Amino acid sequence: MAATLDYLGNYLTLGVVLGRVGNPHRSTVWRWVKRGLFPLPRRRLGQRRMMWTEREIEGWLEDMSCMSASPSTRMMQDMVDQARIDQALREQR
Repeated sequence: MAATLDYLGNYLTLGVVLGRVGNPHRSTVWRWVKRGLFPLPRRRLGQRRMMWTEREIEGWLEDMSCMSASPSTRMMQDMVDQARIDQALREQR
């Protein structure tokens, strides 16, 4: 049943999105959304549960892997790297 709630057709919950983009902290993803660096969620499920389209997340991941080393790309990669470091530090505690 939990899998059904986490993956609803072409929509992904935050937990699934986090797993697909390298497990950054949830606040990091919301910071990226606020800065326009990550797709906006497209659907609301209840009051607090937001969902993204699978196509947009896959497209974002593809864009991240195909981008050249422009300043904005380096900034985004630094943010992703920092999120991974933060995750590793949390796991060590």
